[in-house]
Amino acid sequence: MIRTLIFLVALTNDALGNANTGTLDDLNKKLLALEKSYSTRISHLEEKLATKVNDVLKLEDTVRRLGETLEAMVPRIEPPGSRIHTIKKRQKDVIPAFSVYLAHNSLLDAGQIIMFDQVTTNEANGYSVQTGIFTCPMAGLYLFSFQVMVSGEAEHAEMGAWVDLMVNAQNTEDGAVDAWHLHQELQGGNTVVVRLNSGDEVWLANRAASNQVDGSSWLHTTSFTGVFLHE
Repeated sequence: MIRTLIFLVALTNDALGNANTGTLDDLNKKLLALEKSYSTRISHLEEKLATKVNDVLKLEDTVRRLGETLEAMVPRIEPPGSRIHTIKKRQKDVIPAFSVYLAHNSLLDAGQIIMFDQVTTNEANGYSVQTGIFTCPMAGLYLFSFQVMVSGEAEHAEMGAWVDLMVNAQNTEDGAVDAWHLHQELQGGNTVVVRLNSGDEVWLANRAASNQVDGSSWLHTTSFTGVFLHE
């Protein structure tokens, strides 16, 4: 009876020992499998994170380049009255103005345009030496002034000129000069302020036939000037 009890106890302990050993092996296997699984997942997450970091860096670089492009495209706004604002405004707003003169004597027919062939000033390129016409580049109020010179060729023989300032083929202002004596040199002219639209044309035309005006490359006595005043 006692032997049988001892045998049963020993058998039970051995069974429990084998059971415990089997349980530990299974746990170790599960732990190793979990470790491998989580290691794989962590590697995948690290790869995804690295990809996202690269995407963020690329996006930051794109934003930086777009900012540089916009800064180059959009002009810098300076406060009105500042020195830079004033300089930029002067560079942008070219005020139309011209001053031309005749470098040779010119015998004119009635209605003929006086072709001033020498340019002193031609801001905004409104005056054309090829046509003798000023074409208004900017609408506004303009001042025009002109002088013509005539020299007498004989005693009591009239040499003169009657000049019309024309705006779009309409006589707007006149100037006249007459020389009656030998070697007499006289100037005549006029000044007018007119409002022009962009594209309007202004020129000087001789009124009567066979009038001669004097010109010289060193004595600029026959001249034509125009300047923009304001809008």
